[in-house]
Amino acid sequence: DAVSGVETDAGQNCPLHQSHKITTYCEECQEILCQQCLSTSDHAQHKQHLLTIAQATKIKRKTVEGLQSGLLSDDGILTEALTKVTTAIKSLHDRAESVSD
Repeated sequence: DAVSGVETDAGQNCPLHQSHKITTYCEECQEILCQQCLSTSDHAQHKQHLLTIAQATKIKRKTVEGLQSGLLSDDGILTEALTKVTTAIKSLHDRAESVSD
């Protein structure tokens, strides 16, 4: 199950350090990292923003689920609005026919 590309990267080799496995996600930079990345880059300064791949996946999954819920709620609102617009158009059409008769 892939969420925002995070979970699928767990255990894969780092694109910058081919001999190292990806183990960490930096929320600050929104990047996946290996241990070498952590020791040689600015990510070491982002300690409070570093998550395991599993932690990042859980957070991303909750975010996606929240967005899906919002979309489903919006879908109901849009369906109701479409029904009202369709009813109004039909009413106007019926009135136009009665006036022309």
